[in-house]
Amino acid sequence: MKNIYKKWKKSSPKKFKDMPSWVLAVLLTLSSIGLWALSPMVGVTSEYASLVNVYGFPPTSLKLGTIIILAIVLPGFIFSSVSLRSGQLLFQRHLQ
Repeated sequence: MKNIYKKWKKSSPKKFKDMPSWVLAVLLTLSSIGLWALSPMVGVTSEYASLVNVYGFPPTSLKLGTIIILAIVLPGFIFSSVSLRSGQLLFQRHLQ
């Protein structure tokens, strides 16, 4: 098992610019699907914000709201940054 890990660690690219174009295309596709799957959560966060404006911040609501927002924002940020970088590199390689 250690030999497989060492071989994989040595052979895997470390940066996006070192990856082949087909890997970037797969990453772009998967991160775009992930962003699409998170898109209904925008309605949840806006509804949560409107409820907080009406009723205020009870302590349990503050904890729950923080968890909900972090569960949406962090994956969304990761998916968007991966898709943006993959798209930029594919554009530079094939369309410029």
